[in-house]
Amino acid sequence: MKFVRRAAPHISLIISAMMLTFLILDRFNDAMGFLRGSQFKALLLLFVAASALTSVLLIIKNYRDSE
Repeated sequence: MKFVRRAAPHISLIISAMMLTFLILDRFNDAMGFLRGSQFKALLLLFVAASALTSVLLIIKNYRDSE
């Protein structure tokens, strides 16, 4: 269980970075069609930002707790 608690924020941060990359690629090359709809893109951007922030905060907390 401890492994999952420590690994989860890292995995979330990696997936957030991937989704942000997809957003950027879709913005510059719309023909790729990764994502469609402006509301979806706005919500996804908010999700990515919130997930990344939560992950960073949890990583810091886990680091401080282990010391």
